[in-house]
Amino acid sequence: MQSTATSHTKATIMQHFVAYFIDSFIAYIPSMILGIISYKLMPVGYVFTLGYFLLRDALPIGDGQGVGKKLMKIKVIHDTTETSILGDYTASFVRQLSMIIPFLNLYDMWLLVSDGKRLGDQWAKTHVVQVKVV
Repeated sequence: MQSTATSHTKATIMQHFVAYFIDSFIAYIPSMILGIISYKLMPVGYVFTLGYFLLRDALPIGDGQGVGKKLMKIKVIHDTTETSILGDYTASFVRQLSMIIPFLNLYDMWLLVSDGKRLGDQWAKTHVVQVKVV
């Protein structure tokens, strides 16, 4: 892996995992609510869930942050410019591809733990850093 010179502090493994857990819970809320209303509406909820998972870091709710990253005070930035991926839906989508492909997601997590950078981040040329609290 090529190291990235940065003035930011890299997010910890625990911050990554807790943010992912929070986002997983939030992402399934539409499916649960629609499933309670009618089981026939669950596929619509799954579309919202998948959309949130794939695009959460580019959504205007945060600055390169889904809800989990925002609560954990971490965000996704581009390797070269060190700017947020806010509005960069392609980068957000590419980052998450490795997480939705069976078995590749396990390799992705292994890379995060062993190397500190997910395969999805390598593909999208991004990395996750701690937000500076002013």
